[in-house]
Parts: sequence; structure tokens; C-alpha cells
Amino acid sequence: MKKSSCKRYVFFLIGLSITTSVYHKFVHDDLLLPVKNNFLKNFSESHEYELNSLSKFPSLKELLLKTNGGKHKVFFSKLKVGGGNLFRLDYDIQVQNLKGVTKEKWHGFRFSLYPEVKGVPFRSVPHVLFHVQQDGLYRGVSRIVFEKEYLSYFFAIELFADEGNVNIRNINLTNFSKGTNQLWFEYGLVCIWCVGFLYPILFFINNKINKRWSNISAGLLVIILVGVMVPNSSFHIIDEITRNLVHKEVSTRKHTESYRKENFLKENLLSIVKDLNLPSVGIIKKGGHIVLFGLLTWSLFHALSQLKPFAIILSVSILAVTTEISQLNILSRTASLGDVGIDLIGVFITYNLWVLKQIGQGKASD
Repeated sequence: MKKSSCKRYVFFLIGLSITTSVYHKFVHDDLLLPVKNNFLKNFSESHEYELNSLSKFPSLKELLLKTNGGKHKVFFSKLKVGGGNLFRLDYDIQVQNLKGVTKEKWHGFRFSLYPEVKGVPFRSVPHVLFHVQQDGLYRGVSRIVFEKEYLSYFFAIELFADEGNVNIRNINLTNFSKGTNQLWFEYGLVCIWCVGFLYPILFFINNKINKRWSNISAGLLVIILVGVMVPNSSFHIIDEITRNLVHKEVSTRKHTESYRKENFLKENLLSIVKDLNLPSVGIIKKGGHIVLFGLLTWSLFHALSQLKPFAIILSVSILAVTTEISQLNILSRTASLGDVGIDLIGVFITYNLWVLKQIGQGKASD
């Protein structure tokens, strides 16, 4: 890749990143078309989201939720939507005297929106609109996007705490859809991003210098870009399956002395996963960021050995930023500065290993 071509490509990525960021920050919401507004009615109190619950609440205005003795409170409303997969929640609430909310990550007070699948809430997709574990007065707007349109949803008001009360002064849920022009613009933006990411892959495939490492670099780029484009629900479905398997294994294992001796490692690993309540797929994703960007940096040190290490590190850093920004175009994916930092950890570790390798071979320079 010529120096001039490299510069043009970098400016292209920067321009595309700015365009995408400005659109999603300042333009996207103004183009949305409201489908249905303020349809939170007929709330029921239930732990299982059953439709035949006895307690009915025609309105939530000035509703005060209280709990004590560890009895969780769940109020839900079944919503018939009929179109649109984007939702905005405007809320005004006051949370007081919350206690016992740090036992689990999901404890506290929250608003959730679950798609209805086979008559029950579908939990294997992102569903939390608002979540808090501290007392305070909260006013604001939350948004959630589903990757497809469902006919009905469960909107839930959930208070998971040993003690506490929540005064819901006002909430309003609005359902949106995208117009044809907006959809075509976003499709075009995604296509431009795909072409932009395809360019370096083709370069490495056609690179005649350091062919093996060039092919490895191209393969790693493909893996990274596939990970960027995968809808978030895929990760949540895998996470749900993993959690269910772990929970089933932990709850059904035998507690005999012989079993514990024979399965000591398995027993303790499962207990650690369950007790920490960590999202297993989330850990794999974060670790994948470090490993993939570390391996990519290492392969580029070989494939582009004619370049200085700083130029390669700068290029991979730009890739880390742009891949995050490109996720703004994917439903239910978000750009995360934290993920960029995790990517750079992999780059930093690899650079230090590379320097140690060069020192060991007597090739290191200032």
C-alpha cells in the first residue's frame, strides 16, 4: 500500500466515522416516525407475568411501590404494538431507602421491556430500559431497540430489594419506526462501511511480501469485522444457554464425598461462575477483544515489517476506534470507549512482547 493511498484511506475512515457519529447523535432520532404513544395501561402485580393476576392498576401516576422483608415487587403491562421496534421511555421517579440491592447485579429498581414469545417474556435479548441501585430523584429518557418487530411486549416495573420504595411520578413509553428514506440512508451507510473494511483485507490477500503473515492478517481482520457486524441478540442467546447449563449443572450435581473428590475442579469452577454471577459470554467477548487485536498487531509487525512499529500501532488504534463507531449502524449494538481501551490493551501487550523479542535477537533500536 503506497503512502499516499494509506493517507487517503485513513482520511476516508475518519470522515466516515464523523458522518456516522453526527448522524446517530443529532439526526437519527428526529427522523423517526412515532407509531404509538403513552400506551402504558392496565398494570398487574405478578412475579410470573401471568395475565390473570388479580391486582389491577388503571394508571401508574403517583404510584408508590414498597417492599420489605425481601419480597420483590413486579408490575407489568402487556402491550399490543403492531409495528416499530424502537422504544423511548420518558420517566420521572424518586427512589428511597433501598437496601439489599447489591446481592445480584440485576437487583435494584428497573424498567424492562420484554418481547412476548409463546406467551412469556423473552429474556434472551437486551431488555432493560432503566436500572438503578441508589436512592435519588431520576428524570430522563431511555431508549431500546429490538432487532425485529414483535407483535406484543411485556413492560415491567421491577423492584428487587430487601427494603425500599419508589414513587413513580410520570412515565411515558413511545413506539417508533423508521421511514423508507431513513432506512435507505442507513443501508447505504452500512454498505460504505463494508467497502471501507474490505479494502485492507484485499490488500493483504494480494500482498506478495510476507505472504503467510499477510494472509493471517487478512483472516484476523475478517474475524474482527464479523464480530463487529453480528447482532447483539446472538451473544445474548449464547449467554442464556450457557447460564442455563451452568445453573442446571450446579443445582443438580450430587453432594456426596466421592463425587466431590472425583469432580473437584469442575465443582469449584461451576461454583465460582455461579457465585460471581458474571456474564460468561461478556467475559469471552472482552477477552476476544484483547486476543484478536493483540494477534492482529503481532501479524502486522511481520506482514508490514518495512514500517515502523509506531505506524502499525497507530493503524490498529484507528481500526479499534472505527470498528466501534461502525457498530452504531447495527441494531442493538453500541459504540463503547471501554472496548477501544480493551483493544488497546491487547496492542500494548503485543508491542511489549515484540520489543522483548527484538531485544532477545539483538535487533532492538531506540
